[in-house]
Amino acid sequence: LIDLATQLNAEIFYDVEGHLNLIPIQEVVWDENKPIIYSYNRDDDMGGLDLSFNLNEIVNKIIVIGSTNNGETYKGIAVNDDVASPLCYQRIGYRTASAINDSNITSQILAQERAEYELRQKIILKSNSNIVVRFNPLLFVNNLIMISNEFYGLEQARFLIQSISYEIDLIKILSCYG
Repeated sequence: LIDLATQLNAEIFYDVEGHLNLIPIQEVVWDENKPIIYSYNRDDDMGGLDLSFNLNEIVNKIIVIGSTNNGETYKGIAVNDDVASPLCYQRIGYRTASAINDSNITSQILAQERAEYELRQKIILKSNSNIVVRFNPLLFVNNLIMISNEFYGLEQARFLIQSISYEIDLIKILSCYG
């Protein structure tokens, strides 16, 4: 199924209700269009905020090479050039992953979408935040929250919820990407 989803240029997963979902990659990577479902503004709203980066494995540039048609090879390049990001190439230089070769990519658009998706996945996997908050039934994976924290210098920073773990009276968001 994962190989089939890759061929369809989609992400595949089970949702909270156990339904199998197949979502086009371009919808998955458009985080800026997702609504903010909750905002944590005070330190007493949250505890245990932890930001971490695996700097040895950080990637901020991805190259995807697709199939060749009429002498033209489809190629997509995605770079983290957001100067607000601590992982952008302007701050740490280019960190390029091994090129991804996929003969199922049959157009320039598909190659670019795949490069952007892969870059997002690499950044999310190598940088995360953990936060402990009170139970909130509105929080779901793949949605955005805002966090303001004086210690880390965060002012309404957007974070994507990657996973959630429940305890008796608290909810622990195990991984966020901001």
